[in-house]
Amino acid sequence: MADFIEGKRPVIEALRTEVPCKRVLLADNVKRDPLIEDVLRKAKKRNVPVETVPRARLEKLSERGSHQGVMAETKPFNYVNVTTIVETANAQAAENGGSALIVILDHITDAGNLGAIARSAESVGAAGIVIPNKRAAHVTAATYKSSAGAISHINVTQVANLSQTIERLKKEG
Repeated sequence: MADFIEGKRPVIEALRTEVPCKRVLLADNVKRDPLIEDVLRKAKKRNVPVETVPRARLEKLSERGSHQGVMAETKPFNYVNVTTIVETANAQAAENGGSALIVILDHITDAGNLGAIARSAESVGAAGIVIPNKRAAHVTAATYKSSAGAISHINVTQVANLSQTIERLKKEG
């Protein structure tokens, strides 16, 4: 099943931060306000096709009912490996006098909650987020929406074993 980012600002942020988008769907009766014009400009710049569709189609595809007349169909989220997060943390520690933040999440099963946490983590400058690869939320359109696009600005990794990852991070400093 395809994953969709819903709403004007989340779609603008997805296009601005080069979230891999397959296409943008625009309701046939959407009002051409400055945000919609920005969506169209950014989609054209990134060579993302824009399809005008009946609003009823967006209603059918919408999981949250908050599409505002525009949705972007995305490709799967690009997770990084733990090493990338460690390298980012080490670089931040060098800049900040020895401190860096890595957010480790367990038992977060709602993609929207993951997005809210990602928004907070990104705003405080976290080096990355570590989540389990099973029985946990994954980055979806709901994550983009609730993070207001912040998930595009922070590294996220999925790991098989949180305990082992915590031990590795401790060894890495």
